This record gives sequence, structure tokens and C-alpha cells, in this order.
Amino acid sequence: MAAQEPRIRLGYPLDPKILEQTEAYDVFPQAPANFDPNSDWTQSYAIWGFHGYRVHPNSNNRIVGFLNIRRRQFSDSISLKIDQHSMGDHGYVHRFNCLLQCSYDHLTTPVKWEINNTFEDYNGKSDQRLSYSEKGHLQNKTVVLKRGDKTKQFPVSSQLTSDWSLFEAVQRMKMQASLSKSFDVLFGLDTIRPDHHLTYRRIYKYEKNGNVHDLHLLHEIGCGALPYEYYLNRENRLMAVFTSNVAYLFNPNAKEHFQDKLSSTQKETQKRYRV
Repeated sequence: MAAQEPRIRLGYPLDPKILEQTEAYDVFPQAPANFDPNSDWTQSYAIWGFHGYRVHPNSNNRIVGFLNIRRRQFSDSISLKIDQHSMGDHGYVHRFNCLLQCSYDHLTTPVKWEINNTFEDYNGKSDQRLSYSEKGHLQNKTVVLKRGDKTKQFPVSSQLTSDWSLFEAVQRMKMQASLSKSFDVLFGLDTIRPDHHLTYRRIYKYEKNGNVHDLHLLHEIGCGALPYEYYLNRENRLMAVFTSNVAYLFNPNAKEHFQDKLSSTQKETQKRYRV
């Protein structure tokens, strides 16, 4: 049997150009024109996990989930419906579903939310030992979480946002060199990560096959999290988010692509264990 070509490391942090060397896309994601970030909208993102190698049969770069955000605008508030489904080894699934009520402010501050976390095995059977629901709200600079008969509270020392809130908030920010925000992040809507800072970096030019994309690049750093980079197009639509070895890529068909990958992975696992 012929020897397989060795895997080649990417060698650089993830960005749109580096992703050309992976299986994520051949053409940078496209989006419909005439986007209004203050309107009611729904956006989907394919979640990719990377193992640090270029395209290769054993690279293990793959789609590992999808994120769907539905935004609804009211006079003084914003409603976000969050659905994120992610796949672990062998086709195990975590389904995160949340209804999040937020203030209509520059950070889309979370005010009240309900979360359902469901964990399923590769046969689609829910694991009740891991699955749970949780409610939370912000009250006088304190985050209050309730799961079953247990309640916990976290003090907030700064302005508050959440990881999902930021996906919405950055699209309403004015893209300029002076853009700078400081805040605490309610990560996953159940853990405070303090002292975060979001700044505008530059216009990131991405060109391929004669097509030029001018993308606004925002950078977020803070306690308890690796850096985040947000890429927005000229209409302020969020096109990509990178953190660690994970990328969120704008893709209206993300859910369908993930379901296809999940189905094939679960079938392989069932065959391996003869289920």
C-alpha cells in the first residue's frame, strides 16, 4: 500500500485566508445585500473545529455544529432565540436552546432568559443525567440563576453582555478606529468572565479569484477566555467569528450541513458497535 502524504500544519492562527487551506470553504461565505442590523432577522452559522492541519484525509477538520440566531426588535428591548447544536466524538450531541430577552443598548445586555440543554447519544436517545433546564435574570448588578430548587448569584462589576448578545451587538456598532468597549461577559449564560475589552482593529482585505472582500475586524480579549475575532462585511453583517480552534462561518444552510454530517457520523458509530 502506498504511503500517505504527511499532514502539513497550518502554522498560523485562524483567519479567512488560513481557512482556504482547510475543508471549511472554497469561496468565502456570501450574504444577501441590503442588511439592516436593526430589523428582525435570522442568521445561521456553521461551526467548524480544526486540528491545525491543511486539507488531508486525516486532518480531522470538520463541521461540528451550527448556531442559529433569530432577532426580534421591540421599542426598548430585543429578543434573541438561540439554537446551537454541537457534535462530540462518535455522534454524541449537545442541543442548547435559549430564549433571551435583552435591553436595546450598545451591548445587548441580557435581562431575562430560559435555557434548555439536552444531551443525546449516537442513537438520538436523551441522557437525562446530563440534560437540564435553567432560568436566569439580571437584578441590580447581580446575575441570578435558578436550576430546579437551587439558586446561585454572581455580582457584576461592569457593564454586562453575553457571548450570544455580542453576536447581535457588534452588528449595530459604528465601525471606526475609536470603537472600544469594556464589559463583563455572561458566557453560556451561566458563568461570569470579567474584564473584557472589544476594540476595532482594521479593514481586513480578503481576495480570491478576483473577488475582494473588505471586512471590519474587531478583537476581544478578557479574563477566562481566549481571544475572539469578529469579521463583519461593509453592511455590518457578522460573517465570521474565530476563537481558539473554532470558527463560526455565516451559512444559511448550516443546520442542513450539520445534520448531514451528524447522520453519517452516527451511522458509522452504530455500525462500529453493531447497534
